[in-house]
Amino acid sequence: VLTQHFLKIYSKRENKRIKGITDEALKILMEYNFPGNVRELENIIERGVVLCDDEYIKKEHLSLIINKEIDYKKTGKLLETIEKIEREMIIEALRKNNWVQVKAAEELGISERVLRYKMKKYKIEKERT
Repeated sequence: VLTQHFLKIYSKRENKRIKGITDEALKILMEYNFPGNVRELENIIERGVVLCDDEYIKKEHLSLIINKEIDYKKTGKLLETIEKIEREMIIEALRKNNWVQVKAAEELGISERVLRYKMKKYKIEKERT
C-alpha cells in the first residue's frame, strides 16, 4: 500500500507514467529489512521512479544495497565493494540531475573536481539517449 502511495506521488512529481512495480522488484522490497523504516522505503521508491525509463519499476531501478547486486559476502573484498557502491551512487546522482555535474556533486557532498576524477576513474560517461 505504501509502495503504491509513494509511486503515485513521485511519478506525478517526475512527470512519468509509471504503472507499477514488477513482481521481481516487489519481492526484493518485501524481503528487505528496512532499517530506516517508512522513510527508507520512500527514498527507494523515489530513486526508482527517477531511474525508471519504462512503465514499471524493475529490480535494476532499485538501489544497489536493496537489489543485493553487491553482496560483500560474495566478494569478501571491502575496497571492491565500496568502489562498486560509490560508482553506482555517482551514476544515480548524475541520472537524477540530468548529467549536470555541479548538481550531482552537490547532491553527493563532493566537489565537482572530485566528481570528475571519480567519473574518469570508474569510466563513467554520459548515457546516450
